[in-house]
Amino acid sequence: MWNRSPSQGWLYLGTLAATGVAVGVRWLLTPWIGDQFPLITLFAAVALGAWLCGYRAGLLAMTAGWLMCDLLFPGARAAVGVHGTRDPIGLAAYVLSSAVIIAFGEALRAARIRERAVIGEAQRLARLGSWEWRGTTGRSVVSDELLRIFGLPAGAVLPRLADQDDTLYPHESWLRLQAAMKDAVRTGHGFHLDLEALRKGARIAVAMRGEAIRDAHGTVIGLRGTVQEITERKRAEAFMEGQRRVLEKIAR
Repeated sequence: MWNRSPSQGWLYLGTLAATGVAVGVRWLLTPWIGDQFPLITLFAAVALGAWLCGYRAGLLAMTAGWLMCDLLFPGARAAVGVHGTRDPIGLAAYVLSSAVIIAFGEALRAARIRERAVIGEAQRLARLGSWEWRGTTGRSVVSDELLRIFGLPAGAVLPRLADQDDTLYPHESWLRLQAAMKDAVRTGHGFHLDLEALRKGARIAVAMRGEAIRDAHGTVIGLRGTVQEITERKRAEAFMEGQRRVLEKIAR
């Protein structure tokens, strides 16, 4: 899972804001379609709410949108077609249509959550974290597994690259990482580095990969990649290297 995700409260506020926008769009369409179909633009807000927060937000958009339109278009009192919002048939059609949209949105949202859970578990088992850095903000959005690699709690905000010197990386490794990222932004080429890192003061080994993120015009606007802990592998390699040297001395 990724950190810095919006809270449920903000997502519900976003759903209400989207509902208000949908009602506003319908009001702007009044010169062309008159008082008919005042709820026609609400289905997009209902779908967005169900996608972001689930069925509760979809129901919130459905109810709030109906109340707004019922107040804004009192002359029409229309739900679906030319009947009034207080007309049971028109209102039932609106509720049924919204319910179908909410059900599809909830199903898609559940599938997305399951997919993220599978990816997160795979990253945990492989000790592989994901990151994305945007040049406009200078901050990184990272997965919880990357935070665990550095000994940080899930959901924490990763320090800016300039603040990672001697906190997440020893100075020499930090200089290499900074140079590789600057070169990737300048040239658009990816990079692969084996670095020393710091986890609560202890030194660990990580393998970092990065690639450029481009906009529609091909301009590099950020970087993304992975970090994998390879401490055990490096220790095994060092052990094997020591054994090789001992055998060479014996042979000589």
